[in-house]
Amino acid sequence: MSAAPGVSIVRTMKLKIVFALLAVSSLSHAEQVLPAEAAITFAGKSTLHDFTGQVTAAPFNIQISENPTNHLRECAATVAVTVTNMSTAKPARDRKMFAMFNAPTHPLIRAVVEHLPVPTGRLQRATVRLTIAGKEQTVAALVEDWQETNGQITFRLTCDVSLKEFGLEAPSVIGLIRVADKVHVDCAVKTRGGS
Repeated sequence: MSAAPGVSIVRTMKLKIVFALLAVSSLSHAEQVLPAEAAITFAGKSTLHDFTGQVTAAPFNIQISENPTNHLRECAATVAVTVTNMSTAKPARDRKMFAMFNAPTHPLIRAVVEHLPVPTGRLQRATVRLTIAGKEQTVAALVEDWQETNGQITFRLTCDVSLKEFGLEAPSVIGLIRVADKVHVDCAVKTRGGS
């Protein structure tokens, strides 16, 4: 004996609600969006002396999700830095750096990380898509010291960036003091929230 039309409709609606709740619950477990910040240091060498600089990235989000194939956690993020916020504590050198990056035309440096497995050990290799002065390149990187404590994630991402690969020429002083091509970048990342 078939159910009355009204009962059948109610059952169908209940099933739809249950499936929708299950889908939302599954999504909440599978993906987190965490506000984050990054303090970045960069270091280079020149024919006279080494130098270091600092810059803070614009606030960004880290997405952590579950890979449907292997069920491992992965993270992704897009980070932007304003070129004119970069500082080596020497205004004359900073002006040359801004000119090298062509800051008026390309005011931002962008870094994109996708499908990075959440590290289970001290080191995790990564690839970063960097856009500098309008040119995009893939750069090898290392993720170090990943920690999850009281709801907060902290880690460091380091890489070496070749200026030539982005079509940039390192600045020089009166043709004698020249900056080396490779610049070491160290990003200290932490999510905002937790204690």
